[in-house]
Amino acid sequence: RGCPKLKVFGASAWGEGATAYGLGMLFSFLNFLECLELHNCEALDNWALTRLAERCPKVRVLSLTSCPSIGLEGIQALARYSTLVDLDLSYSAKVDNACLEALLASPGGRARLRRLSVAGCHDIDDLSLRSIALYCPTLESLDVSDLPHMTDATCAALAQGCRAIKHFNCSHCPRIRAGVTVLLSFCRALERLELAGCPGIKDVSFLCIRHTSTRLSLLDVRECSQLTPRGIRAAEQRFPKAVIRATSSQSTSQPS
Repeated sequence: RGCPKLKVFGASAWGEGATAYGLGMLFSFLNFLECLELHNCEALDNWALTRLAERCPKVRVLSLTSCPSIGLEGIQALARYSTLVDLDLSYSAKVDNACLEALLASPGGRARLRRLSVAGCHDIDDLSLRSIALYCPTLESLDVSDLPHMTDATCAALAQGCRAIKHFNCSHCPRIRAGVTVLLSFCRALERLELAGCPGIKDVSFLCIRHTSTRLSLLDVRECSQLTPRGIRAAEQRFPKAVIRATSSQSTSQPS
């Protein structure tokens, strides 16, 4: 009650002292809240998340990482937001296909969304990920790293549907291969591309690109085990202004 006009609130690893009821009461007094960041907060459940959506209508940035108790009912409440531009649900174990589809199916939930992360939400499959391309054409940043079910089909769909994207992270997605070439060919606004730990990325992924881009500023290909110095050289030629992060075995520099 002492800070009713608080706009930013964050907390990490709340333990036994935190309860869903306590969070709900907190949200009841934060009507001016615009940014909420909670990490590893077990107390945040669907009821508390619904309370947030009801009592804090101005939230624009919402980061709920590693919050194991939030699921479909809470995400459905969030989908009613028309103000949300940045949503991070990374490593929240109950966030699955139904949650993502509920968020994207609501015009309010997707209307202004510019940044989305569902990294490490292992129960989200390729088909649901493709709906991001269908419903979020103005998305600028997407983190789908550490998703075992993501394939090239999602990359191809995003290349067609999300051409405004500037930052794309699909690190540690073992089924990603040629889709990266399609993404780089169509998403000309791309500035940061993170592919670290994708074993399916090969030299051909960059050799097949027919254009050069000065927009790309970062390309992360560390631990891409099938990528050789030849592929790195091709990337350097096509993206001359990009910082390319690679492991030592991929380096194009010659020993003195």
